[in-house]
Amino acid sequence: MENDINDYRRILMSLGVFHRLHCTYLVRELRKSGLEGSHPPILMMIYSAEGLTQEDLAYNLKLDKSAVARAVASLIERGYVERRRSEKDKRCWQLYATEKTEKVIPLFDDIGKRFAETLADGMSDEETSTLVRLLSKTIKNLSEAMYSDVSEFEEEIGFPPPFPPQRYGHMQSRRSSRAKRSRK
Repeated sequence: MENDINDYRRILMSLGVFHRLHCTYLVRELRKSGLEGSHPPILMMIYSAEGLTQEDLAYNLKLDKSAVARAVASLIERGYVERRRSEKDKRCWQLYATEKTEKVIPLFDDIGKRFAETLADGMSDEETSTLVRLLSKTIKNLSEAMYSDVSEFEEEIGFPPPFPPQRYGHMQSRRSSRAKRSRK
């Protein structure tokens, strides 16, 4: 059965509203701790891989370098991050999490858990499972349409696809051919 064009419009509008509501929810929750919306992914990455440079952050998070610079400056000013000269390359500055960051990391998990609970409020376990399954399917469909290789997805999005890549062989086929070309 073919979907009516209005179904697509409703889907796209719903996704847009969901995204805006999610962002607004995060901003409201983060304000309580003196953080901003751009801070959590940067703090999480610095916390999990200390010694990164701002350029590393921009690349890995797919953010504009100037946006990362502003966020890092704000985090340094607020005491969440410290900057140290690289021992290997004195021209580079590396970023490290402070004790203050270690204390706020559980807050991110708590915010995520509360958001998920709010999202699933009034849904049965079956409905929640169906929602997760359908969202995973849409992510898979979009990523397969946009990326012919898992590494392309990871490179642009910043994390592995949320589905097992071995089930989608065509997304791995170019990895080996690209690796061979780059060695030549």
